[in-house]
Amino acid sequence: MKTTRLSALLLSLLLLLSACGTKRQDTPDPDPAPDPAPVTPQPVEKTPDERIDDIIADMSLEEKVGQLFFVRCPETGAAEDVASYHLGGLLLFGRDYKDASGEWLTEDDFTSSLASYQAAAAIPLFIGSDEEGGTVTRASRNPNLFSAPLSSPQALYASLGMEGVLTETRRYNEALKTLGINVNFKAIAKTGVKPLIASFIASIILVLICWGLAVLFF
Repeated sequence: MKTTRLSALLLSLLLLLSACGTKRQDTPDPDPAPDPAPVTPQPVEKTPDERIDDIIADMSLEEKVGQLFFVRCPETGAAEDVASYHLGGLLLFGRDYKDASGEWLTEDDFTSSLASYQAAAAIPLFIGSDEEGGTVTRASRNPNLFSAPLSSPQALYASLGMEGVLTETRRYNEALKTLGINVNFKAIAKTGVKPLIASFIASIILVLICWGLAVLFF
């Protein structure tokens, strides 16, 4: 009797263990946690001063010296001189708005010339023009570029007032930039009494006011 009970108990234990083992086999193991995505370091944007320092650090002594010169645009071979001497800028005068025969350049021909100068420069050029108005103006005398020469500051002030002087100066500078001229050699702290000369007005006070506003806004 004891043997039968013992056998029954052992059989029950075997069945129980077998059932537990089967349950563990039927339960899938949990999926392993995915590996974290690699962190890609974001480039730190450099300040303008840092970018300038990097450019200067890569320049030769000849390139650094050449950048100091803002020269009159050569009559011929300007692009070659820009490349050879690493010039910092070219200043345009009346002849630079005409072709070899003395005819006014078309807008396409003029802008193509300036584009060729920029293409020859490793560092973007300053391209300037002496545009004071009245008797001293270059670009606006070319009828292919402007409808009329730029009036003198005195004439603008007489007809439009101070606001008109500033508005016309801003409009004219934007037109120059469109052509590829990025520096206007415009004398603003200058007095004179003749209405057509390239000065503002005889009053030194008004000259100083105009000068201050031009520096502030332009």
